[in-house]
Amino acid sequence: MTVPTNALPPDTLHLDIDIDAKIASAPPFSDGRESRIQFRCSLAEDSWLSQRNRNGAATMPAWERYQDRYRGRPETFDAYVDVWERLPAARASFGGWVAFSQAANAEPAWVRDRSERVRTAEHIMRAAGYEIGPATERGARRWVRRERRPRLGTLRFFGLKISL
Repeated sequence: MTVPTNALPPDTLHLDIDIDAKIASAPPFSDGRESRIQFRCSLAEDSWLSQRNRNGAATMPAWERYQDRYRGRPETFDAYVDVWERLPAARASFGGWVAFSQAANAEPAWVRDRSERVRTAEHIMRAAGYEIGPATERGARRWVRRERRPRLGTLRFFGLKISL
């Protein structure tokens, strides 16, 4: 099956691969030629652009529909998106962005029923360079970028590593 190039999105990198191979389950052609396999691989520049719904329209990332909920704390929304895209641990530990953001928000149901998952999300956020900032007026959690103080240096003292 060949997909016409003009049917693919314009921001897609096309890679055509032809492989000559003997296939154990497929007999050679009657005239003695070997079986030939063709692959067409299309890689989108942004992975979420390559996701399509049943109608063929590009789908938006999961977090796009939740952005309005973070109007009062856009830095927290940006932090969740940054960590989700940048750290594989976030994607490996949670089934989706929504679950990760709910755990990192320490939503009451998550604290009550899945406190270890909340601690995991907090650990991932801290590993990415964020810390819990001042809560909003309504008590919602706010994540802010941690300011790293400049280090003077690191020295070893009897096998211990000490950073100044």
